Order: sequence, then C-alpha cells, then structure tokens
Amino acid sequence: MKTKIILQSIFMLALITIVTGYPASTHNHEKLNVHEGSFDSALKYAAENNKPVFVKTFTEWCGWCKRMDANTLSDPDVIAYLNEHFVTLKIDAEDGEGPDFAEKYDAKRYPTILFFNADGEIVHKFRGYKNSRNFLAEAADALEKYNGQ
Repeated sequence: MKTKIILQSIFMLALITIVTGYPASTHNHEKLNVHEGSFDSALKYAAENNKPVFVKTFTEWCGWCKRMDANTLSDPDVIAYLNEHFVTLKIDAEDGEGPDFAEKYDAKRYPTILFFNADGEIVHKFRGYKNSRNFLAEAADALEKYNGQ
C-alpha cells in the first residue's frame, strides 16, 4: 500500500513538472510591491519611474476586499503584471488619508480600484471584486489609456 502511494506521489510530481514546466516544489513567491507612503508620495514615485499608479481602496470589514486580496492580488500573474507596470497603493477608506481620498475620488463602495497618471488624474476606474482574468483585462485597459495620453 505504501509503495502505491509513493508511486502515485511521484507520478503527480512528474505530471505537474511536465504540465507547468516547473518542478512541483518550486513556487513563485514574488510579492506585490505595495508603496509604503501617502498617495502624494506614490504619485511622485510614479513620475520618477514613468509608471501609472494603481490604488485599491478598501475597509477592514469589506469581505469582497479581503477576497480580492486573497484570490486576485495574490495571483502570480497579477502580481507580476502590477509590479512591472504600476506603482501599487492600498488605501483604507476609513483610516488616515483614506476618508478624504474616498470623498475626493468617489471611492466609497469597496473595493474601488483606481488608476492614475503621475499628475493625479484618473485614467481608469472600476468597482467591485474581479477575478484574476478580469482584473488583468482592466489593468491592461488602464495601462493602454495611460500610454495613450
């Protein structure tokens, strides 16, 4: 019985390696680079790096916000795309600069996702949870609008 389980495990590891091209024990542990400052400092950093700013507004009690973090914003493809093309900032709409930000940019339903140019102008916005595929489509649209300015 033990031999059968060991052989099944070896077979599964081999299959994962063949299908993905990566050994099953190798995982991409890249993390989402989240700017550790204010919205204004994120805009400044974006200008210096010629990138748009991606802002996710959230609240601590928002279940869809937590689901988006757990599923969408932890997806390796989403992480790689955001890290390459955007300066990422998360703003709690009920803390710090969040209430004023949420009021100014009409981000009072959560999550609200905004994409800005370095001048602080919104280039793209959407509300609500998106799975990885739909989020990447929205982010690509935002990047296209940013590059078309």
